Amino acid sequence: MTDQHGRLVGVVRRTALPHVLVRDDGKIREEIETRIITREFHLPKGTVDVTVHDGVVDLTGRMDRAGIPGLLEEVREIEDVTEIRDHLRAA
Repeated sequence: MTDQHGRLVGVVRRTALPHVLVRDDGKIREEIETRIITREFHLPKGTVDVTVHDGVVDLTGRMDRAGIPGLLEEVREIEDVTEIRDHLRAA
């Protein structure tokens, strides 16, 4: 949060925001699995395992080394993702 002069005066945690303002973890996971992993990267189901808790995304699995940075960038751009834990290994 900032004051009327634009100075930082506090930080609001994701968990303190009303649920109407923050997207549900399940919806974030669904977007990652459906839009990014399946449609954009054309990876078979189960190649990358996605878990989301309080906006923190854990990615595990194996995929082509060249695709990992792009996948991470796409996930990073999703609204309400607060952190990514990359446990992906090159296939």
